[in-house]
Amino acid sequence: MFANSTACDSFTYQGAGGGQVGAVEANGGGAITAGAGSSKTIDYLALGRDVSPCTSPPYPNVTIKHPPVLGPFSPQLWPVPIPDPPRDPSGACTGSNNLGAGNVTFTKGGSTDHGAGVYCLTGTTATLTVSGNSNFSGYTFIAPKITVSSTSGTFSPASAQNVVFDAYQAANTAQLRITGAGNNITGQMCFGTASQTFANTNHPPGTYCLLPSGTITTLTFSSQGTSYAGDAFFAPAIGVSAGGQTFSTSAQSTVLDAYQGNLTINGGGGGGNTVMGYMFAEHGTAALAGGGVSAGSGFIEADKISINGNSASYTGTGPVGAPIVNVTTDPDTVSTTTDPGTVQTTTDPDIVQTTTDPGGGTHTTTTPGQTHTTTTPGTTTVTVTPGGTHTTTTPGSTQTQTTGTTVALNE
Repeated sequence: MFANSTACDSFTYQGAGGGQVGAVEANGGGAITAGAGSSKTIDYLALGRDVSPCTSPPYPNVTIKHPPVLGPFSPQLWPVPIPDPPRDPSGACTGSNNLGAGNVTFTKGGSTDHGAGVYCLTGTTATLTVSGNSNFSGYTFIAPKITVSSTSGTFSPASAQNVVFDAYQAANTAQLRITGAGNNITGQMCFGTASQTFANTNHPPGTYCLLPSGTITTLTFSSQGTSYAGDAFFAPAIGVSAGGQTFSTSAQSTVLDAYQGNLTINGGGGGGNTVMGYMFAEHGTAALAGGGVSAGSGFIEADKISINGNSASYTGTGPVGAPIVNVTTDPDTVSTTTDPGTVQTTTDPDIVQTTTDPGGGTHTTTTPGQTHTTTTPGTTTVTVTPGGTHTTTTPGSTQTQTTGTTVALNE
């Protein structure tokens, strides 16, 4: 798991019972405590700020299985690239592709089909029915409610879009109905922007989403014992509030991405949840609490990561630990030198004056010439020698789960 924040609580690992997590890398510090009479184990730990004012190791009743704790170090980049969130396609629905505010049935080659592009209905109640087992590659559909009655159609988003359907009437995801199970659908299938609870009915395996808006809205999962096998979910925030749910997708691919806020997974009735895949909360906290995850495998990236309570057994399958690169620069060296001053002395010629008395006597008077001393100050030269730059690379671990996560709190 990787926490991007440089705050002292970038990674939080707390709870009354014991437990174990695998490899943790955080650009900030760790708030790590074990309850009285319990112990916690961390396989690998790397903290960008393990010095004051952050709490520094060792942590009471906490064992680092593979010491030392690496750090401090310069902020590192995301080990796994952040996935693309859904993009609102409504601005691309223009001209005759706006089909009005009434119910419409759309068929390939029909009167409303003007070729690949973004099509939409307006208003708040109309239904767009997409019919026919045709190739709708390059078509994006937007409407308050969408029904896909095709059973073996092919669907992919319009050019420059990553959303294929957006049914924006807030109805706890019932506004999008895909009745056929044999369709080939790529692209994200969205439910508008409002907070709502996801329901499995008429939603075959695929990628589902809430679009971004001016506020952080939440896609909630609260159906105890439900499996979302083959699904991936993108929303401003994601909340899992019941136990016994299963989220799974292919290895090393996104299963949950709270792309604006927090990803919160809590347990409840039915025990913990199973999550298999990569989880992201790039601008918020990924929080596992109260038996949130009891099994599964994958990788977690978030601004902050918090594990608190009765979680257990989440196995890391992230990439092998990337090297930690820390760049430091010595202070510049400043030296000042001054050339010796130049001293020049000159003497005026003597003045010789001869006079003759009336009686014929001659007198010579000599006035010595004046001496002048001129001093030219030496030139001062300031030389700045830039400090040397040192790059220290701590090699990544060769363990296959170095940047993955193993959560086995057993509380």
